[in-house]
Amino acid sequence: MLSYLLHSQFECLGGLSPYDVWELCIQASCMDIAPKIVYMLIYNLVYQLISAYFSHKVFHLCSIVGGFAVMRLAISHSNITHFLVFLAVGYVCMYCANRVHLKKQIKTEYIAVLLCIVYLLLCEFVYPNQDDWIQSRGLFMIAAMKIISLCFDLQNGHYFPSPYVYAGYMLCPANVMFGPWISFTEYNIARVMSQRKMDIGLSSSVFVQV
Repeated sequence: MLSYLLHSQFECLGGLSPYDVWELCIQASCMDIAPKIVYMLIYNLVYQLISAYFSHKVFHLCSIVGGFAVMRLAISHSNITHFLVFLAVGYVCMYCANRVHLKKQIKTEYIAVLLCIVYLLLCEFVYPNQDDWIQSRGLFMIAAMKIISLCFDLQNGHYFPSPYVYAGYMLCPANVMFGPWISFTEYNIARVMSQRKMDIGLSSSVFVQV
């Protein structure tokens, strides 16, 4: 019984030895992923340093640039274009829903939920290039959660973000690829927290020198 389970489990390897699996699969995958992870960590470190020292506008701009840099490491240009179109359409729909809410005083946040779910389902089952969709659907799911949460914030009286602030939130390099999802408020607080950490660090160094 044990020999059958072991044979059936590794039958898909086509008779490859453990060394072949390591060299052709595991090692090759690690060699491909490791440089990208290192670059992502560098981009996020630079993003955090800039967030701590520069103005709010520069913070959003660096978030946009860092998000583009991270996406270019992992997905194709066609997927990036598709993702940007999704973000633009989401912004327009969010703006229209917010205008209806302000004029008619009706709840419109669930329209955003429905639209995002329908769009993701269409891409999952109808999108012509499924390989591209599999490569990038994690980005779309995280972005959809951000759009939905922002719609709920707007219904509760939050200010409507300008396009570049919205883009900075959506493309934040810290979570655009792998998450986790964060709210718009948490995104804005991140800069304040970075500044406080740097201030504490500078104060501590001055105290030690004294």
